Amino acid sequence: MLITRAFSLVAAAVPVLVGIAPLVRHLHWGRAVLTLLAGILFQAGTNIVNDLGDARRGVDRLGTPGPPNAVVAGLITPPGALVIAVACFAAGSLIGLWLAALAGWALLWLGVAGLLGGVGYTAGPQYKYLALGDVGVFLLMGPLMTLGTQFVQLGRYTWSGAWLGTGVGFLVAAVLVANNVRDIERDVAVGIRTTATILGRSRGGQFYAALVVAAFAALPLLAGTGQTSWWALGAYVSAPLALAQIRRALAPGAEPRTWARILRRTVMVHLAYGASLAAGLVTGAFA
Repeated sequence: MLITRAFSLVAAAVPVLVGIAPLVRHLHWGRAVLTLLAGILFQAGTNIVNDLGDARRGVDRLGTPGPPNAVVAGLITPPGALVIAVACFAAGSLIGLWLAALAGWALLWLGVAGLLGGVGYTAGPQYKYLALGDVGVFLLMGPLMTLGTQFVQLGRYTWSGAWLGTGVGFLVAAVLVANNVRDIERDVAVGIRTTATILGRSRGGQFYAALVVAAFAALPLLAGTGQTSWWALGAYVSAPLALAQIRRALAPGAEPRTWARILRRTVMVHLAYGASLAAGLVTGAFA
C-alpha cells in the first residue's frame, strides 16, 4: 500500500530479527511474531504521518524525487490518511500492551517512546524538521527496538540488548542522511533543517560515510567487550557493498542523481547487514 510505503517496512523487521537471533534456541515464537508486527505497524503509522507532514509543509510536490507521496498524488485525502495512521498506531499499541502483560509492564516505557517518536517525527515537535531526524531514527530503529525485542523474550532489560542495535541504527540513520543530502536544495527552499542542509553536500557525504563505518566498527568493539559474540562479524559479508557507497558519497561533485543511487543501495546495505548479522548470531547460538 503506497501510503504506508510498504517497501520500507523492512527497516522495522531488521532490528527485531537481530534482537531475537542470539536467543533463538529458547525463543517465544509467538511473542517474536507479535513484536515484529507491532514494529511494522508503528513504522507504517510513522510513514503516513511523515507524508501528511511533508504534504502540509510543501516538502513533497508532484514530480518530487523519491517515492510518491500518496496525499500529494491525490490517492488519499489527508483525513483518510490520518485515520489509517491512527489505526496503525492503535493496533501497534494494543499489541504492545499485550506483550507488556506477558513480559513485564516495564516494556511500556519503550512503547511510549516509540509512539511519541513516530507521531512527533513530523507532527507535534516535528523533530524531523529540526535536524534531529537522524538521532530519532538511530535510537528508535536501532538500540531501542533491539532492546525492546529482547525484553519481550527475557522479561528484563539488558545492556547487550541495546548495544546490539547500534550498527543497525547507524545504517538506518545513513539511509536518512542519503535521502536528505539528495534533497538539500528542496529542503532549503521550504525552510527545512536537516543535518545535510547544515553541513552541505560535501560534509554531508563525510557524515554519511562516518555512519556507515561506525556500523561496522561497532561489531568488534561489542564482541570484544562481551556484549555480543564474535559470530556477529558475519555482518562483514555486506562490507563490500557498503564500501562502494562510501566511495560514491566521498567522490567530488556527487550530485542528487548520484545520491539517489546511494540511497537505494544503502537500503540494500542495511538489509544485507541485518540479515548477515542475524545469521551469524543464530549460528553462534548453536555453536
